[in-house]
Amino acid sequence: MASMSSSNLPAASGALSISPRSAYQRRLTEVQAEETELIEKDRGYVRIRTGIFVGALLLGILCVGESQYVSWLWMLVPTGIFFSLLPLHQRCVRRLTLARAKVQFHQSRISRLDRVFGPEVVDGAEFSDELHPWTQDLDVFGRGSLFQMLNECRTQPGRQMLARWMTTVTDGETIRLRQSRAQGLKPAYRVPTVAISCAASSPTFSIRRHISSTLRCCLASSSRRGR
Repeated sequence: MASMSSSNLPAASGALSISPRSAYQRRLTEVQAEETELIEKDRGYVRIRTGIFVGALLLGILCVGESQYVSWLWMLVPTGIFFSLLPLHQRCVRRLTLARAKVQFHQSRISRLDRVFGPEVVDGAEFSDELHPWTQDLDVFGRGSLFQMLNECRTQPGRQMLARWMTTVTDGETIRLRQSRAQGLKPAYRVPTVAISCAASSPTFSIRRHISSTLRCCLASSSRRGR
C-alpha cells in the first residue's frame, strides 16, 4: 500500500502543477482538432448532397427526353438518398456549431489569462471610487482590472452585485456560503454548457432551460447543506 501511494504522488503533484493556461491550451488543441474533423465531415456531406442533386437533375432531364425508356420512379432513388442524409448532416452541423463555441470559449479564457480583453468584456470602470480604501491601489476596476478578469455577468444587476462583493468586507460564514453555492453550480457549468452559453446570441438558445438547470443545482446544493 505504501509503495502504491508513493507511486501515485508524482502523478498527483504533476496534475496539480499544471498551470491554468496550459490546461486551457491543451483543451483548446483538442477542440480545434475536433472542429477540423467536423469541418471535413460537413464538407463531405455538402459534396455528396450536391452530387446527388446534380444526378437527380440529370436523371429528371433524361426522364423528360426519354420517358418511354426511363421511368419517373427512378427519381425516388436520389430523392430518398438526399433526404436520408439530411438528419445526419444536421447533426454534424450542430456538433460543429458546438465545437466552434468551445474553441471560442477556450480562446477567450486564454486571452483573459494573458490580460488581453476584447471590447465586449466590461471593465467595471463605472464602479470605481477614488475614496474607496483599496480599489484604486489593487486595480479592482478599470481596464485590465480584477473585475474585468472575473466578470462573467450578463446583466447590469449582476455586475453591480459583483462590484459590491469586491468593495465590501464580509464575514466568514457568508464567504463559505458563497463558496458552497459555487461548488453546487459546477456541474451545470462544465465546458459544453459554457460553450453553449457563449453561443447564446442565437435565437434558438433556450433561456428557460439555462435558468432551470441553474436553479436545480442551487436547490441540490441547499439540500446537501441542510443534511
